[in-house]
Amino acid sequence: MRFLLDNDVDHAVASLLRGLGHDVVAASEVGLGGAVPAADDEVTVYAIDRGMVVVTHDREFTARRKRHTIGLHVRLMCAQPDAVDVLRERHDELLDVLSWTDTAVVEMYRTRVLHHPPRWE
Repeated sequence: MRFLLDNDVDHAVASLLRGLGHDVVAASEVGLGGAVPAADDEVTVYAIDRGMVVVTHDREFTARRKRHTIGLHVRLMCAQPDAVDVLRERHDELLDVLSWTDTAVVEMYRTRVLHHPPRWE
């Protein structure tokens, strides 16, 4: 699976996902970061154009994708330091959800993975 990590996701998440066999890049590595990070919609379009899943902690970004769902968007519903543990514990469940859809918002909690079907308001 191919993942694009938003600017608010720690590089330890990239290391974990790469260790699990995934293709992972951070937004900052592809010119979507820096002093003025790219707008959320730019991150989404970049990911869609390359068949990637966006991973973020950003509540507003996720709320916007829930209202106007395009692509695959995963929100880590935990504090930064807990993200690696949450992904490690719920990795298989996440892959299962991502395997049967190409448009959705997924929220990853320590205890579950919650799928939100696409909608457009």
